[in-house]
Formats: sequence, C-alpha cells, structure tokens
Amino acid sequence: MSVRGGERDGTALPGRAGGTLLVVGLAVAVVLALGLGLVARHDRQRLDAANRETALRLAGMTRLLLTERIERGLATFRAIAASGEVREALADGSRSGLLTALAPFEPELGGSLVGIGGPSGELLAWSSPLATVLLGDRLPPIGAAERTPMLARVGGDVAVLRDIPVERYGTRVGWVRGAVLAGRLFVTETSRDLRAPVAVIVDGRVAHHSFPAPPPLPPLPATGDEVRGGRVGPLEGRSWDVGLAAVAVGRDRIVVLAGAPRADVEAAARRFALLLVAVGGASLLGVIATVGGFLAFRAQRDRLIVQRDAARRRSEGLSDRLGHLTAVVHDIKAPVAGIQLRCEALLDREPDGPVRAALERIVDTCERINHYLVNVLTAARADDGMLELARAPVLPAGLLEEVAERHEPHATRHGVRLDRQADPGLGPVQADPGLLERALGNLVVNAIEASPGGGTVTLFARRDPDGGGLVLGVRDEGPGFGAIDPAEVFSRPRAEIRDASLRSGSTGLGLHIVGRIAALHGGRAVARNLEEGGAEVVIEIPAGRSDEAR
Repeated sequence: MSVRGGERDGTALPGRAGGTLLVVGLAVAVVLALGLGLVARHDRQRLDAANRETALRLAGMTRLLLTERIERGLATFRAIAASGEVREALADGSRSGLLTALAPFEPELGGSLVGIGGPSGELLAWSSPLATVLLGDRLPPIGAAERTPMLARVGGDVAVLRDIPVERYGTRVGWVRGAVLAGRLFVTETSRDLRAPVAVIVDGRVAHHSFPAPPPLPPLPATGDEVRGGRVGPLEGRSWDVGLAAVAVGRDRIVVLAGAPRADVEAAARRFALLLVAVGGASLLGVIATVGGFLAFRAQRDRLIVQRDAARRRSEGLSDRLGHLTAVVHDIKAPVAGIQLRCEALLDREPDGPVRAALERIVDTCERINHYLVNVLTAARADDGMLELARAPVLPAGLLEEVAERHEPHATRHGVRLDRQADPGLGPVQADPGLLERALGNLVVNAIEASPGGGTVTLFARRDPDGGGLVLGVRDEGPGFGAIDPAEVFSRPRAEIRDASLRSGSTGLGLHIVGRIAALHGGRAVARNLEEGGAEVVIEIPAGRSDEAR
C-alpha cells in the first residue's frame, strides 16, 4: 500500500480481498469436497446394508415357501396312501377304482405328481397323463425313497421323491410314489410372487433360475439354519445382492438363492458423484456462491435422504407385513389341511348318518377357512399394490369348466347344481388365468351359499356386444342383495355389509377382491338383482391389453 498526497491507495485492498476470497473459496471447496465424499461413502454403506438385508429376507421367504410346498405335498401323499378306497382298489387290481380314489386329492396336489403302483412297482394309476411319462423308468427303483424323501430329476425338473407302501390287513398291496416339483415351476411362481429373481441350487450347481443368465455362486450355507449373503453380477449389465438358504430333504438338501437388484445403490452413487463435482466447481466462483451452493445441496440431500428412508421404511414395512401374514396363513392352513384330509379319508368309509353329516360339515368348514385365508393374502397384496398381472392366453370355456370342477364337491354338499354357459366361438383372451380363476371362484362360493337347496348356479361367458370385450359372470337363484346398493359390494370390506348374497357374518372380502381383479385387467365388476329372483355378478374385460388400471 502506498501513500500519495496524504491519501491511502485503495487499489491494493480490493486485490487482497479478492485473493483472500479466492483462497477461502478454494479451501471451502476442498473441505466441502472431502465432507461430501465422506457423506456419500457413509450413505452408500447404509444403502448397501439395507439392500443386503432385503436379499437375506427374500432368501428366508423363499426357503419358507419351498418348505411349505414340500410339506404340503408329502402330507397329501401320506393321505393318499392311507385312503381306504386306494387300498381296496389296489387289492382288487382295479385301475378305474384307483383313478376314482385319486380324484378327491387332485385339488391338493398343486405342483406335485402322484403315481400308484402294484406290489412289484408297475404303474397302475396316476394323477395326470404327465405323471405316466415323468414317473417312469429313469427314476430310482420303487421303494428307494421309502424311509426318507430324496432328490431326483423328474422330466428335467428338480423334485422331492417319496415312496409310501400301501398295506391292507398287514399285507403290502402296492405303492404310492409322489414327486413334489421344486425346480422350474417353483422358481417361476416364487419369482412372480416375490417380484425378485430366484435360483434353485442342487449339488453345488444352479438347476433352475429366473436371472438373466446363470448366476455365479457365492459360498453356500454350511448348515440348514444359516442364511448367507453374497453378490452376483454383472449379468447383462446388472448386479444383485443375494441371500442363500438351505432346505433339508432327507440326506440331501436344496439351496435357494434370491436377489435384490443393486440398481438403486449404484444410481445413488452416481448421483452423489455428480452433485460433488457440481458443488465443488460452483464453490470456486466465490465464498458466497460456495456457501450458498453448499447450503442448498445439504438441504436437498437431507430431503432426499428423508424421502428415501421413508420409502425404504414403507417398503420394508410392506414386505415384513406380507411376510408375517404369509407365515401366519401357512401356520393356519397346514393344520386345517390335515384336518380336512383326515375327515375326507373318514368320509370314504363312513355310511350315511349323523357322523357322516358331521364330517361333511367339518370338510365344508375347512374349505371355507382355506378359501378365506387365500382371500386375505390376495387382498393384502392388492391393497399394498403388489398384485400384478401375468397375462397369458385364456380360453373362457375352459376357465368356466375348471372353476366349476374345482367347486363341484362344495356345491354337491349344499345341494346346488352348477351349470356352464359359454357362447360358441369365444376365442382366447389375454388375461391372468390365476386371478380370473380366483375372482370366479369367489363369486361361485358366494352364489352356492346364497342359493337354496335344489337351486342352480350358472357360470357364463359371452362377448360384449358393445366393446367387443369379454364378459364373465355368475348367476344364482338366491334372495339377491336386498336393500343394499349392488355397486357398494365391491368397495373396501366393511363390517356393516349383511345380506343373503353375502353369507351371514361376511365382510364382503371376496367381492372386494373381484372388483380389484377386474380393475387390474382394465375392466370393472357389476352386480345386480334379477327381476325373477336371485343375483348376477359380471366381470367385464375390455378388448386389448388395458394395463392403465395398474
């Protein structure tokens, strides 16, 4: 600084202030860059931990679903072997008698195959034509899986094989050989239900999977109770955190692997890197711009963290709730199914009388409980936005026949006749066959229980003359909906809904699910009272793929 004419030169102060501002700005930029780098690293670690926990939960749920599938199949095989009709038919060597004895167990088989053989193992009857091919000569000899279940390849699929001898008066009259399919079909259904890729591992190799490519295997669990984590990828540009869990099958074991995508974690890392560069560059313009940019960034970052944490908590809450609900439903269904199977076996040997009537009431109550439990799970998935379509070609006439056959025993016990009416020439439509079967099943159950003895429940399918779509429906001869507006029965279940079309004590859960399934297909559900008496409920599915309602 110089002095001239008694005045201070004012040029040096601004220059010094500018240099100081630049140095301060650089220092703030460096400090800010380091701080943001640490924050980004810490936040990525939190995201990594949350994603790994999600993968471990998915693996645990996959193990639970596989264990339930195997236990349910083995229980059904034991019930078949204990059936009096099966014993009598084997003793008589009657193939038609064996097929008749197998018929009541078909709804419980699901993803299982059953064959019944004579004392020397020759195949006499089977649960489906496919079983005659798959339960053939390439499997271990009959009796190999008598003492304990074993793993085998059935038609290229992993299966849990079980051989159960059938005895009559102390003499062995034949065998029941059952195979619970635990490979390709299980992977497809579980991936759809959990909305996550799944793999089944046998003997240290991937047997079936739903990943884009066969995943490389991390270290497998050492014990049956251990759930181990790992990471696979990239597979076609994507990576997953995975969880692995083992299911014991006799002396063998199946390891299941489920993955949680790392796309969100990697996207968060890229976002933080871009923000770091942008804020660091802006800080070089000056202290004010740097501080202002830092404060703005911190506020935005805090909002993003709060929103992300809230979304994660909600996602974890939904996942935990559905997981707990699935476990509770399983714990209830397993003993109910056992009670039903034992009562049905007793019905085969019980003549008409009060005991048989009581057994029929018990079987009917078990079916109601199972039907209600499935509805509870479906409603929970729908309300949480986790119910999605799996479209496939569906033949309306075949769908009506399948639903009617499934509920024919229930209708017979109530003295109600089921009728099918499908317009000729109805071709296949693109829809979710499982959800449509669930919706029609709910309508048929309500109609059967609302109809008087000797009444008729009609399942029908026709082409919509206005829009060209498909109309599926059920008509009964009951008292109808009474004073309640039929449009209200599809709303959220409420305790005050009481009428003859919804059986006494019902909250309308089944019809609520019907409305949700119709909306998911882009259509609607409509109910009305008939002038001649009774009620009619239809599901209108528009032509084309109407996914906008999802």
